Amino acid sequence: MSEHDTSFYPSFTSKGLDTATGNRNLDLGALYQEQMSKKKLKGIEVPKTYEDLVKLYGGEGNIPPALLNKLGTLEFDIPKGKEIMTVGKGLFSEGETVLVDKERPKKLSRVVAGIKDFFDPTKDRDKLGGVSVQDDSGRYYYDTTGGLTEFDKTDLSNIKLSDAQLRNIESQVVDEFGELPSPTEGIQEYLKGMELVRKQEDDAQIRKARRIGLEAFGNYALTEPVRQMYLNKAAEDAQNRYIRGRFALEATPTKIQDIMTAKQAQQGIAALSEAERAKAVAEQQKAANEFGAPQVTLARNVRFANASFRA
Repeated sequence: MSEHDTSFYPSFTSKGLDTATGNRNLDLGALYQEQMSKKKLKGIEVPKTYEDLVKLYGGEGNIPPALLNKLGTLEFDIPKGKEIMTVGKGLFSEGETVLVDKERPKKLSRVVAGIKDFFDPTKDRDKLGGVSVQDDSGRYYYDTTGGLTEFDKTDLSNIKLSDAQLRNIESQVVDEFGELPSPTEGIQEYLKGMELVRKQEDDAQIRKARRIGLEAFGNYALTEPVRQMYLNKAAEDAQNRYIRGRFALEATPTKIQDIMTAKQAQQGIAALSEAERAKAVAEQQKAANEFGAPQVTLARNVRFANASFRA
């Protein structure tokens, strides 16, 4: 078992005692897994490629065997429509590993294409490489892999990892290199998150209030003409009722008698005013007649008036 191998613990089913609650059937394995799930990587990123995984452990031989067993068979990252093939292999040569087309001439068609390539090596008709290439000096030479893409099986970047393999790598790396957070770790992030949530809620409430206000204003503006029509109709009806009531009140006998009395009083006042006016005119005429008359006449008149009063 490697120094970093922790695959032993998930199968650990020993029971323990929880001194806080008195639980004697505490599953230590489950408790360990729960604690490990809280681990976080600090300064380390989860490898996304097999090459990054080898760099993390400082060599392919340092990768925990348990992780290698979980990864299983590693596959090469081969482009779609291509496959790996060794060409140019001979008695004194191991050949070259290249990528060839899956859709290439095969069986008899391959033989025919190979014969054509032999007589005209400028083209690769069988799609297995081998063409004449001109070098910098202008000379032609036969390139056994000409027209093909070489593939290095020792290049770790050519290894492709599946989603399941990436999950296993992440679990192993977090379990091995991760650190448990302290009791106070993350408080600031939590507070910032809560502040952000509150701000988002406030913004949502403001937008909601604005929307409700606009809807209320729109409904009010839409119904205002109808409301004014009914208010005007109600005011008109009230005015008509008042006028009809006044007419009915004026037509009662008591009201008619009051009107007649008022008219008679007006006529009496008019007659009295006319009498007072005539009296005033007479007084004015008398005063005008006496104005400028001799004093004797006045005195005589006074004596006659006094004598008449004594008699």
